[in-house]
Order: sequence, then structure tokens, then C-alpha cells
Amino acid sequence: MFDFNQCNPKICTGRKLERLNLIESMPLASKFHGVLLSPLGKETISAKDRQLILDSGLGVVDCSWNEVDRTPVARIKANEHRLLPYLIAANSVNYGRPCKLTCAEALAAGLNFYQ
Repeated sequence: MFDFNQCNPKICTGRKLERLNLIESMPLASKFHGVLLSPLGKETISAKDRQLILDSGLGVVDCSWNEVDRTPVARIKANEHRLLPYLIAANSVNYGRPCKLTCAEALAAGLNFYQ
């Protein structure tokens, strides 16, 4: 996870996954070799990403949807930025809104779509 520290730490699903040792936060200066779920993606995640995810992992950008346009996502060094397909959020903050997923929702969807 690339964390831009824009979320409320008490309800941030990315930080909760980190507290549970299910993901780790990476510094912006580090290079990510796997598939990164990112608003900079030009392609949607698909089955062709499967082997890269298995070999190098699936990453996510943790930022506030209210600040995504001002977030320097381009500073993240990753070769494979991917988008998720059109999905409806089920989280308490953006429930029912299209494409406004939490980190946990995005990762779960990404792990499902690469199969």
C-alpha cells in the first residue's frame, strides 16, 4: 500500500489491513514491481495480470477520494498501473457510489478480477 495519510486512521481499511499484518505500507520512493491499483491506470485489471500478481504482488493507493485530484500518485514508481472495472462501493462512507471503494474493497476486487 502506498499511503498518502489522507484518511481517518480509525476507519481507514488500508491501515486496518496493515495493523493486521495483511499488507505493508511502502515509502513513495520505493519501486513496486507488481500490479498497482491506481487512478493512473490506462487498462483494467484482467486475467493477463495473474502471473505478475502471483510473482510480485498487488498494490493499492491509499488516499482520500475527496483529495484524489491533488494527490501526487504519479510519484509512485510502478510499471503496471491498473484500474478496476465499474464497481459500486459497499463501505459506510461511500455506500452505493460507483467506483469509490476502500482499500480493502479494491484489493478484494483486484484479487477476484485477475483470475
